[in-house]
Amino acid sequence: MWLLSLFNELGFPLKAPPSLLCHNLGATHLSFNLVHHSRMKHIQIDIHFVCDLVQKGTINVKQVHTQD
Repeated sequence: MWLLSLFNELGFPLKAPPSLLCHNLGATHLSFNLVHHSRMKHIQIDIHFVCDLVQKGTINVKQVHTQD
């Protein structure tokens, strides 16, 4: 988000939203479909932030295999 803001301030807006690569399949799914579980209390604020950005189309979250 910081780099996206910097590029916009410098006059270099991105044509497509940046991709956030994640090797955790569960976290990738949570970014698209927020489901409340008792185990995710400690990441609740972070996942809401990422979920909002995905819904607004600001970023894309994609899964990448751990070995890659």
